[in-house]
Amino acid sequence: MGSCHTYGNTHSEYRGLAPTGKKIAFKGVRIWRIVDSKVVERESFYDFLDFYKQLGVIEYKGFPDEVP
Repeated sequence: MGSCHTYGNTHSEYRGLAPTGKKIAFKGVRIWRIVDSKVVERESFYDFLDFYKQLGVIEYKGFPDEVP
């Protein structure tokens, strides 16, 4: 298992969203299953919620008990 950090800029269209030029960063986890010293399976999981918040697709206002 390992963690990964992804960094970049939004200089091109992504799934219909216009580029903003903003820097983005989000984290993920990679898991490998190894049998006899060979990788036989791998999975990657990324924090797309954070990614979409940074792109402005999702607006996070906080938990209900935190919002005035």
